[in-house]
Amino acid sequence: MNRKLSFSLAAGIAIFGIVFLATRFSSRLRSHKPSQNTGYVNEIGVAELDSIEYFIEPSSPDEGAQVAEQLAKRAFSTIQQVGEQSLPNEGQLRQLLIDRIKLMFNPEYDVFVNQVGDLLGRDGHEALRGTMFEDEKLWYIFTNTYKYAGVAIDATRATLDLGSVTMGVGLWGGQQTTFGDPGVYGSNALVENGATVFSVGIPVMLPPENTPEAKIMVVYATLSFVFDKSRGKWIPHRTAVYDPTGTLGALPSLWM
Repeated sequence: MNRKLSFSLAAGIAIFGIVFLATRFSSRLRSHKPSQNTGYVNEIGVAELDSIEYFIEPSSPDEGAQVAEQLAKRAFSTIQQVGEQSLPNEGQLRQLLIDRIKLMFNPEYDVFVNQVGDLLGRDGHEALRGTMFEDEKLWYIFTNTYKYAGVAIDATRATLDLGSVTMGVGLWGGQQTTFGDPGVYGSNALVENGATVFSVGIPVMLPPENTPEAKIMVVYATLSFVFDKSRGKWIPHRTAVYDPTGTLGALPSLWM
């Protein structure tokens, strides 16, 4: 497996495309929240990212699958049990996390649609109808940003709450962009009613866009899942992208 300290330039997202599609789906973008910037630096977070010696950038789908397995193993090794009970349906949660990370490195819309269908027990295309990710092109605009990302496995951590990955609660300083359930899973009501939330924070290095002022971004990417007792399974709830320096400007949203 290649371990890389630097990245090749990745093709930038076409501005006119994102503007067109965002305009077309403006009524469906409520789940996306622009970057919140506190105006000061989270020195602890900056020091942690600076201390990471290398990021792994998978160079093939097979390597992406291996990295996904390693990230999941690391995440679950850092989590404590919920009281005296283990996580409900832990095997399904672990596989969901692996599947989503694999899809991040190797985005395929049909695989995404099938995952949605399996989670909800219905046809995936039907479940996505009327949501922003009904449009395959828009989905790829989101996913291609993270396709060539590098990740730091040993610095990955998991928590059993949402507050520790929410701006103004457990994180201070820097800036954060969040992306919630785009009307697919119905996870918001579960979280509001106190369902268990499992969040995985992964240090991520993003290659620069193909523009003169572009630069590498090193951020925390968080994937949060909530347990649905009625279905006995975990479903995606929210993502967050966090820059402890607060200097990187607009942060690219991580898709759901």
